[in-house]
Amino acid sequence: MERRARARRAPAIRPLSLLEDPAWWTEGTPAELSEVATRVLTHPESAEAFWDEYLTQVMMQRELGADEYEYLMDMSRRTPYWIARQLFCDAIFCNYLDVAKTAAKTVPTLMYIAEHWADVAEPFCHEQFPETPTYVMGGHLMAYEYPEKFNARLEEFLASEGK
Repeated sequence: MERRARARRAPAIRPLSLLEDPAWWTEGTPAELSEVATRVLTHPESAEAFWDEYLTQVMMQRELGADEYEYLMDMSRRTPYWIARQLFCDAIFCNYLDVAKTAAKTVPTLMYIAEHWADVAEPFCHEQFPETPTYVMGGHLMAYEYPEKFNARLEEFLASEGK
């Protein structure tokens, strides 16, 4: 019974609008994102090609060595393409804004933003979550690529919250 009551209190997660709005921080246009979901992440070979490009162009800022590249690509290969597609669609097409706003108002939050999105994402986050500090660094794999810098900022944030 208590489980049902908690489920009713959970915020509803709405889909993102498929209308283009330049004020919204998204990973691409609805048409581009739909293309990835419906034509690219639907087969192992095309999914691997997508992750190859995404890893080397978006997720990391620096050139990867051959062993490190293979290690990261192997991790992506271990996730079946249909699961990767579902995770992609959930992350891209679901609107978690209300959930994030609730979190920002109820628990200490820190928003890390990849450098390549800073010009759009940082103003968006400041408008949507004014109480949440932001920190711009790295690419999508910032914690992997810059663990000392990532952890130092996290420790600083946690220490400021412990006052």
